[in-house]
Amino acid sequence: MSDDGSYEERHRRGLDVYRTIRSDPSLDLEQTAQGMASVMGAIASFSIDHVLGDIWSRPGLARRDRSLVSVTALSCLGSEAELRTHLVGALNHGVEVDEIEEVMLHLCGYAGYPRALEGMRAAMAIFAERPDVQRSLPRPAAAPKDDEQRQRDGAEAFGQIMGWTAPPEVIARTMEERLGPLGRFAIQHLMGEIWARPELSRRDRSLVTIVALIALGRVSELRVHVPAALRHGMTREEIDEVILQLALYLGYPAAVEAWNESREILAALDETEPR
Repeated sequence: MSDDGSYEERHRRGLDVYRTIRSDPSLDLEQTAQGMASVMGAIASFSIDHVLGDIWSRPGLARRDRSLVSVTALSCLGSEAELRTHLVGALNHGVEVDEIEEVMLHLCGYAGYPRALEGMRAAMAIFAERPDVQRSLPRPAAAPKDDEQRQRDGAEAFGQIMGWTAPPEVIARTMEERLGPLGRFAIQHLMGEIWARPELSRRDRSLVTIVALIALGRVSELRVHVPAALRHGMTREEIDEVILQLALYLGYPAAVEAWNESREILAALDETEPR
């Protein structure tokens, strides 16, 4: 990102990002931007110059990750038109088809099945429009697991999230004692079926989870998932960039609340686990 703080440089950066999202080499970007502004006014010019030129152009988060942030947030919001645009951008930024599908599957556990299914339908529509996308049918169903396997896999995933080293049966029993059948199904389904899948890295699952929690206003759960994200390979700077980007997709109040919560979490970590 250039240190040039001029409007012209910011506008240029925004058009550069817009080019990678749209992926239409025949598109006259400047003319398209002017056309959008002539119809929608300042909101269109801000979308290019601020959303893309200011935030998306920051080097603290890879464009692939920024696509994951946007796709997750828009899926949680149910913003289908914008989601379709960013699904195209995600493919252009290196997110694989299987990874996009896995994001939607992951959201079953955090945004609920109806919202996740809407996102999956939008993704399938984009895949069908892209001749370069190789998506074989039929798609593989989830591998069947008995309850013992689900508990074992779920306890392993949850233990890593929490930084626990207890045996699987102890972790599962602890969760059921705390939350009853909800705790048991959280271990067996959310952890043992979803988090245990290899189609998306634990690091990316943590990123998607943090975005979903903020989008849904569940910032208290960040106390579990911010430390987990660090254990899974995200950096503090990347978490900050996620929250900064969400200011433009969810609004500044949601981002400020998440920022303040994350500062408390990180301060507490520094007391117990000094860097």
